[in-house]
Amino acid sequence: MDYTNLLAKYCDSTKLKAHDPKLFEDIVETGFFRADLKPEEDLKGKDVIDLGAHIGVFTLSAVAHGAKSVFAIEMNPTNFSHLINFTKDIPNVKCQNWAVFDGVTRYVYHFDEGTLSKAAKTGNKENAIPAFSLEEILDFSKFQGDDIFLKIDIEGSEYDVLLSAPSHALRRFSRIIMETHPVPHNDGPGKNAKFLKEYLAYFGFEVVKMTPIFWLKHDANGKEISWTVIENLELLKFVRKS
Repeated sequence: MDYTNLLAKYCDSTKLKAHDPKLFEDIVETGFFRADLKPEEDLKGKDVIDLGAHIGVFTLSAVAHGAKSVFAIEMNPTNFSHLINFTKDIPNVKCQNWAVFDGVTRYVYHFDEGTLSKAAKTGNKENAIPAFSLEEILDFSKFQGDDIFLKIDIEGSEYDVLLSAPSHALRRFSRIIMETHPVPHNDGPGKNAKFLKEYLAYFGFEVVKMTPIFWLKHDANGKEISWTVIENLELLKFVRKS
């Protein structure tokens, strides 16, 4: 489905695409649809928590597809300023410049890798960002019920977030789409997409789609060359079956 016209109802999608063409392409034009995202079933009428909202592309996409409301969390202050700018006129979107982590660590420190931003437990004071658990994020959202959609793209912190979440919090979600990142073996061997698949099965979730993540290669002149798989990164869609 081409829904860039729907996005235009809520923002200047041309400006959004110009700001970050790769991100726009990866989320709006192809990205999460490779994970079998079905807007009519997965988003329409649902409350959405967007962890790692970046500049708001997925948040805006969810609104365009009929999401009831979105609670968007973005750690990087620069990305967050763009997120606010792109969503400021949408009444059913709330944004916070927070990190989501294990609930014990109250501040994390962000550092950039190109357009990405990763969390670290130590760093410079000026990079400190308030950190909350998934359960706390749910409380702050004020969302009710157990049919909430969760999107996660937090560059490796998904393990800290999900492993620390109590069962009653995880069962508030009916669908989860996340990008998974393997972590170094010295930070917990075996933490990868397969591990999360088996872990979330204990809480009634079943993987309905597991997709390798691709990047589009360009030559020195910016011409598209080919899609290539990023080793060990996966895009997963979970549906709660019980």
